[in-house]
Amino acid sequence: MIRNKKSGFTLVELMVVIVIIGVLATLAIPRFNDATNRAKVAEAPRVLASFESAATASFAEVGHIPALDDLPFEIPKDSRWWTYTEVGTGVTNGGLQGIPQARMGAWDGTAGNTIHTTWDASDDKFVRGAVPTTAAKRYIPNW
Repeated sequence: MIRNKKSGFTLVELMVVIVIIGVLATLAIPRFNDATNRAKVAEAPRVLASFESAATASFAEVGHIPALDDLPFEIPKDSRWWTYTEVGTGVTNGGLQGIPQARMGAWDGTAGNTIHTTWDASDDKFVRGAVPTTAAKRYIPNW
């Protein structure tokens, strides 16, 4: 008697695997996108904190916040996600602002999103802030 060996997967088994992969993908892809957006947004507070450190050191040395060019700090010009601009100049209202570039999705700079730090001369300290759109509020870092 000749035996036929049948090997392979049945159609039902393949469909179950496809459904399981689909469910996992619907759960994992939004979480991945969320983590990616949080990582992109997290760049700006680090740059602004570096600016604050340089400005605070200069304040301790000369008694006021000098112009940006006189600080031991250089604005990153090669950031893929943010454009940094000076806010005010030196002594009373010097600061730095991060404006998201268009490729940031929910943090699109054209929508008015910014992260900024500004020197408050009345308290001799930096005031940090963010101006996000509703879609971007969940990505604001606690800094």
